[in-house]
Amino acid sequence: MAAPVVAEKRPRLTDFLEQKLAPIAQRFGSQRHVAAIREAFLSVIAFIVVGAFIMVIRDAPGIGTWAKPLAPQLSVALNLTFGIAAVYLAFSLAYNLAVQYEVDALTGGLLGVMAFLFAAAPQAVDGISFEFLGVAGMFLAVAASIFAVEMYRICMQHGVYIKAPADVPPAVTRFFMMLLPELIVVLPVWLVSTVWKVELGPLVLGLFRRLSFVMDTYTGGIVMDGVLNNWIWWLGIHPFASLGPLYIPFLTSNTLANAQAFAAGDPMPFVQTLSWWSGYKTGGTGSTIPLVFFCLMSRSKRLKALGAVSLIPVLCHINEPLLFGLPIILNPIWFIPFGILAPIASITTSLWATKAGLVAAGHIPFMGFLPGPIVWYLGTLDWRAIPWGFVTGWIIPALVYYPFWRVYERSVLREEGLLPQLSAAD
Repeated sequence: MAAPVVAEKRPRLTDFLEQKLAPIAQRFGSQRHVAAIREAFLSVIAFIVVGAFIMVIRDAPGIGTWAKPLAPQLSVALNLTFGIAAVYLAFSLAYNLAVQYEVDALTGGLLGVMAFLFAAAPQAVDGISFEFLGVAGMFLAVAASIFAVEMYRICMQHGVYIKAPADVPPAVTRFFMMLLPELIVVLPVWLVSTVWKVELGPLVLGLFRRLSFVMDTYTGGIVMDGVLNNWIWWLGIHPFASLGPLYIPFLTSNTLANAQAFAAGDPMPFVQTLSWWSGYKTGGTGSTIPLVFFCLMSRSKRLKALGAVSLIPVLCHINEPLLFGLPIILNPIWFIPFGILAPIASITTSLWATKAGLVAAGHIPFMGFLPGPIVWYLGTLDWRAIPWGFVTGWIIPALVYYPFWRVYERSVLREEGLLPQLSAAD
């Protein structure tokens, strides 16, 4: 006689996360302004990383001495990467937002740059002030670009533009169509910043810099970069796509602000930077590298094969094979270690080590597809980041995951017949 089928009893927390949190994260990640900010910062970080390599050449032990005669040329390169990063951001954000609205993207990008320049450098009489064209103007670039594209969209939707004859070449048509929207975008920014002399750069920077210091606190790091980030991934939603626009701008701004302070010989104000974010964990979200080695040492053929396939990707912060293959996603066994304990433990240790001066603060904007300790070193040029990277990204997560791993591995071994099945009494 077949045993009756018993409906699986799902934990209330799982139902809450799936039914309440997941839809909110999906809607937020797909919102057009959020999507545009995400794409824009991804594009700009590529330019910034070029500047990061230049900083390594200039400042790394040994290499910096050899490259000292090239200091003037390296400074030019830094000025054209870090020094005008906000200009790149203004065009990229306006371009991507125009794509979201399905209006002419090139026109949107140009209008975004124009609005930003009028807002960022109005006080210059004999030339352009570079003060807010770099890191100090990144949040102003976001505001100016969004304003420019919104005005442009309204003009296009309501026919507020000059219509060229049908047989006019596309480039000439774009010229005529830009004239009125350009005036509508520029005029209010010019009045506010130049005629009324409202210093938009310091105003916007002051507002977002306060938010940066809030995000840089222990609570901010735990909530945004740690627990909430991991919860979203546990639901199967990529956290960078959904939450990245909330914290990547601050991490980028913090890193470049530290770079300016370092160059000036001043104390670096921020702990949470791009290299810190990628450096305190190895194996991507959740510091999952220990699970790969657990898999490789398992008696289970499936787990051993999964560990072999996942090793190189996870070392490079690409842990989707492990998240979906183990699986961790939507698996109640892994929610507590992956969603709560591992991020809290790693972030606590890395923040403490940096604040205590055991590791230098990051000032070179490295992130991404390198093992965590290496990224942390390249972002700080402090050799102590390497051993601390192993502590925060390997050893501490291993201690957190191991008890839960033993429970999970036993269940897999029973499925494969390598352990006896539990009886009803057990």
